[in-house]
Amino acid sequence: MLGDSIRQARIASGMSQEQLAERLGVSRQSISLWETNQTRPTAENIISIAKILGVSTDDLLLDENRIWSKSSYKETEEPDSEQKEKNPIQKKYIAIIFVFAALILLSGIGIGLLMGRDRNKDDISPTHTQSETIRDKESTNKENEAKSEADKDINESEENDRYTNGQPSDNNYNASTVSSTQGKEKATEKQTSKKDSTTEKQTTKKESATEKTTKTTTTAKKELTADEVAEIINNATSKTIDDSVVYSLTRTCELTEEPSFSSKDTLDKIVNGVSSGKTTNDVVEEILNTGTCTESVLSGKEPSNPTYALMASKIKGDDITSFEVNGNSYTLYLRNSSNPVRTYNVPLSRMTNCFITKEEINNYVSKSTVSVNDYSSENTNIKVTAKINGKRLNELEISYNTVSTMNIKVAIVPIKGQVNYSTSIRYYDFLF
Repeated sequence: MLGDSIRQARIASGMSQEQLAERLGVSRQSISLWETNQTRPTAENIISIAKILGVSTDDLLLDENRIWSKSSYKETEEPDSEQKEKNPIQKKYIAIIFVFAALILLSGIGIGLLMGRDRNKDDISPTHTQSETIRDKESTNKENEAKSEADKDINESEENDRYTNGQPSDNNYNASTVSSTQGKEKATEKQTSKKDSTTEKQTTKKESATEKTTKTTTTAKKELTADEVAEIINNATSKTIDDSVVYSLTRTCELTEEPSFSSKDTLDKIVNGVSSGKTTNDVVEEILNTGTCTESVLSGKEPSNPTYALMASKIKGDDITSFEVNGNSYTLYLRNSSNPVRTYNVPLSRMTNCFITKEEINNYVSKSTVSVNDYSSENTNIKVTAKINGKRLNELEISYNTVSTMNIKVAIVPIKGQVNYSTSIRYYDFLF
C-alpha cells in the first residue's frame, strides 16, 4: 500500500512524522492518516515526499503494482499446472492408433473419389475447406456406426494423442475430434487472453502513475504571473482574517541615520522645556516607536497599536516589480510608495497599515507648541515574504525603508527636518 511505502521510506531516512510534516507544510495528523492508508496524499505531496525521503515516486507508487502483479501471475499460471495433469498418453495404443489413422485417411480419399469431388485446395479458403471436411466426416461416421467399441476407443485415443503432442489434424477427421480440438483451442485462447489482460492492466497502471507524476511536475513548474501571485497573497490574508485566528507579531523600527533639523539647538531647548531631560531625537524615537516589540493577538482582538494588526491585503499585479516562488513560499518586491494613507492608495498601504502619517505626528505633539505644517514620506525597498499552507497564511513578513521630510513650526520658529528609518513587521504562529 502507498501508506506502507511512505512509512518505510520515512523510517529508513530516520525522520519522524513531525519532521516530515514540517518539511511538507502539513500537520502530523495528515502524515499519520497517509501512513495508515486512511487518506491518500495529493500528487504534489507524493512528489515532495519522494524528494524529501530520497526515493523516487515509482518506489512509492509502484509498490502496490508489484504486489498485485504477483497475484495476477499466480492466477495465470494455474491453468498450466492443471493442463499438465490432464489425459496422460496410453503408450500401448500408439501402434494401433497409427494403423487406424491410415485406414481413416484411405477411407476418406476413397469416398472423395467416388463422389467425384476433385477440389483445387489452393483456390478454397481455409474456413470453407474445414466446413466441407467436417460434413464429409459426419457422413463417414454415419456409415461406420456399426463399428465396434474398440474402434471408438481408438478414435478417442487418436484425439488425445493429437492434442497432447501438438500434431496437426488431417483434412479427414471425425466430428468429435473437431469439437475436442476447438474446445482446447478456446481454452488456450482464454488463457492467453487472461495473460495479455493482466499484462495490459499492469502496464496501463504504471503508465497512469507516470502520466500523473508528469502532469503534477508540469503544474508545479508552471510560471506564475504577477497578477496570479497578487491574488494568492490577497486570498491567503483575507482567508486568515475571516477565520478570526490567533497569531503573534513582532515589529522592529530603527533609525538608519541621525535625524537632521534646522535650528536643532533651538528645537532641543524647546523640547527640554516641555519634557525635562528629553532631546529632539528622543521625541522622534517615541513617535516612531523604535526598537522591537512582540505580542500575541487573540481572536477578534487588536494589538496594542491597531496599525500593527494583520490586514487583508489588496495588492495588484502592477504593484509588483519582481517576485520569486519556491514551493509554498512567495517573495515579492513592491513599487516605491509615496505618502501612504489607510485608503489603499499606494502599494505599501495595500499591503499593511504599519506606517506613520502626518495626522499621527500632529496627534502626538498636539499638547505642545509644535505643529506639523507639511509632511511627506518616500518608502522604498518594500519586500514581502509569505509562506502559505493551503489557502491560509503560515507566516508573513513585510519590510521597507522610509525617508520622511517635514516642515514644522515650534511657537513662531519654522524648522525643516528629515528622518530616515527602517521598519519590519512579522506575523507567525497562526492558530486556526
